Amino acid sequence: MKQLSALVLGSLTMALASTFAGHAQSTPRMADEVVQVSLIPGWRQSEDLHITALRIVLAPGWKTYWRAPGDSGIPTQLSWRGSQNVAAAQIQWPRPEIFHSFGMRSIGYRGEVVLPIMIRTKNPGDISAEAKITLGVCQEICMPLSFRLSADLPRAVTRTNTDISAALKARPLTAKEAGVTGTSCSIAPRDRGLDLSVAMTIPRLPGRDEVAVIETGDSSVWVSEPRLRRSGNTVVADAQLIPQDQAFAFSRSDIRVTLLTSETAVEIQGCSGG
Repeated sequence: MKQLSALVLGSLTMALASTFAGHAQSTPRMADEVVQVSLIPGWRQSEDLHITALRIVLAPGWKTYWRAPGDSGIPTQLSWRGSQNVAAAQIQWPRPEIFHSFGMRSIGYRGEVVLPIMIRTKNPGDISAEAKITLGVCQEICMPLSFRLSADLPRAVTRTNTDISAALKARPLTAKEAGVTGTSCSIAPRDRGLDLSVAMTIPRLPGRDEVAVIETGDSSVWVSEPRLRRSGNTVVADAQLIPQDQAFAFSRSDIRVTLLTSETAVEIQGCSGG
């Protein structure tokens, strides 16, 4: 059986080490002292679905990023090129934290995080996984690191993994679970883009420091940090959408709003015309 393994790409390891050259001796100097990444084999849920996960362990004081990391963050990227019996794979992101540094907001994780992955297979057989993950790590400085992971994921294993199960339970609530009864979008043209306003009818969420993240489904469109205002059960998030090109296709069904507090998160997919 192929042994679980992870390899940090050499050039990035050297770059990280040189970055720390002037730091105090207590500061980690090698990539594997900053972050360790491994693949949890997981289990076969059905003939065409295998549940696995990435385990990311960060040194104290370091953080990594969510799928929408914010202006100061580095998005996580995962490629399964070279794998056998992998038709598609999708990360199931647990609820992240909000960080503020140098007047900028970022969104991510610290300590240890498990990122569940749903792998759709091409056939009912075993999976030979070859994955490349690029993620950002940040303390006083931020940088991307790349890892190569490989593992056999046998179809015969059907026992669930407690760490993956816990991470799946930590996902954001759906709109229905959070009691959302309406979501509408209005847009207005602006120089080089659009002004977007999303109005949601949702009860107050537990926790403090409510914020919003807006995603368009198009990574080439920059979305500003939304300005959020709440009155009773009505929440409005306003943001600017600036595409890399002069024109882009705006789709209300692709708009995803995530509301985050210190205790919970809610994902709302799509909006009607407003």
